[in-house]
Amino acid sequence: MSANEVRYRVKNWEKFQHYHDRKPTWIKLYRELLDDHEWHKLDGDSSKVLAMCWLVASEDQFGWLPPLEVLAFRLRMTQSKLE
Repeated sequence: MSANEVRYRVKNWEKFQHYHDRKPTWIKLYRELLDDHEWHKLDGDSSKVLAMCWLVASEDQFGWLPPLEVLAFRLRMTQSKLE
């Protein structure tokens, strides 16, 4: 990673990732998401991308996401749309 490269990590990863020792790794969605105002403010595409980011982050022990170019490929979208 270069000095000026930005890395992204899933917010509150430790709270939501309990199954990192399993293969395949999986994520847990909490019912409280139904009452999360910030979640409901997201449009459909953004909430879908967020859920996919959670899945990709589950591949890393600490919830780090890969560089945007790689993440965009994994999510099958352009890097500019992901940004």
